[in-house]
Amino acid sequence: MEQLIPHLGVVASKYLVAFVLLGGIALVGLLARWLGARAWRASYADLETTTLERSRGKQKKKARTKTRRRGAGELPDGIKGRVTRVIDGDTFDIDLPGRDSVRVRVLGLDTPEKRRGEKVTKDARRAGTSVTAQIALGEDASTRARKLLEGKKVSLESGRDDRGPRLDVYGRFLAYVRLSDGRDFGFVMIKEGRGECFGWKYPHPRMQKYQRAQR
Repeated sequence: MEQLIPHLGVVASKYLVAFVLLGGIALVGLLARWLGARAWRASYADLETTTLERSRGKQKKKARTKTRRRGAGELPDGIKGRVTRVIDGDTFDIDLPGRDSVRVRVLGLDTPEKRRGEKVTKDARRAGTSVTAQIALGEDASTRARKLLEGKKVSLESGRDDRGPRLDVYGRFLAYVRLSDGRDFGFVMIKEGRGECFGWKYPHPRMQKYQRAQR
């Protein structure tokens, strides 16, 4: 019996060592699997971002190609039409003589967004306000734009002597808007505090005038 006890101790020690080794191998395997999954997710995220950027680039290129194919990327300066629908504070649809309805993006004016999205989040961060506050300002700007524009006859101007309003890559005509009473719509919106001069990002012919209105 005394001889059997040391023998059992040796066997138990061997099993213990084997158990520890197997546990270590399993732990290393789990760690390797976790690291591999993390690396795959990181590479997939980079791939997804790259794919999204390429997709956006293709969409912009397609829009530019479509614009060129239309062969009508410029309007006569001062052309008049009736506003049929206000999209937001700086964008609307208008019926022009001899044309289908076209979309206009007001040149030099940027109003807050009225819907949640990436742009309203960036604008809120830049302005030091909340997204909710920005959306409220966007709704106010849209309401004011509807009152000034919807159903009214306006004229579209480029602000330059050598050309008329032109299409942007999204198929919208960029134009200053002259109200029927002679006022500059963009100037009015900025002076009332319902928008800002977009010259900080896109310089335009009436930038100094709009900046003075903003101050």
